[in-house]
Amino acid sequence: MEEKQKKLLDESMMVISDRLKSLSKKRMSEIRDGFTEDENGEFESYIGGNKDKNLFEFFFNYNSEMKLIEIRFWSGDKKRRNPGYRFTMENIKKRLDRECLVFTCVEIIFEDDFSEEEFKEYFSDKLGFSLPFSKCFSVVTTDGKPYTGARGENPWVIYHRKYMNQMSGECCGKQVENMLKVVGKKFDELGIVDVKDVIPNPYLTAGGMNLT
Repeated sequence: MEEKQKKLLDESMMVISDRLKSLSKKRMSEIRDGFTEDENGEFESYIGGNKDKNLFEFFFNYNSEMKLIEIRFWSGDKKRRNPGYRFTMENIKKRLDRECLVFTCVEIIFEDDFSEEEFKEYFSDKLGFSLPFSKCFSVVTTDGKPYTGARGENPWVIYHRKYMNQMSGECCGKQVENMLKVVGKKFDELGIVDVKDVIPNPYLTAGGMNLT
């Protein structure tokens, strides 16, 4: 899978996730039959472009008789199938449930473009993606200032409770594992090669680690 393709899948996941999160905050009494708008009053959401030029768009439709919400996808490419997916409000109340629905939606949109194995590899480190992993931690010096890599600085990883607490419970270990991959990428960006002074594990309580 090319980097450009991964970025399109990343965008799709975040756009759908944001829309599902917005929808999950609504009460059933606020949802009418027919199209369901977001908090800005918009019905459609767009992937790979804006309202005037995009690759895909999607919208939600509510059926009060079935008490189901359907997400429908549309593409200007007539050769592409545009299936939908039905779910209940209970399916999106929890963050991890919404993530699983996002994975399903992305597979539906791009089912003609990627194989099952390619999807499996792509999703392998995505559980927990709706938490901004890059905001779950900070790499600082021992006096709390941002680590720059200057001579004499010792890196210290701070994990922020605001986000870490949201990883507790179901699939906690896998979410933390995926977050630590982002920590590792940050080390690479900062040029941290010898990590013996950094404890990149939020379960540990000693060494180069702290919880705020």
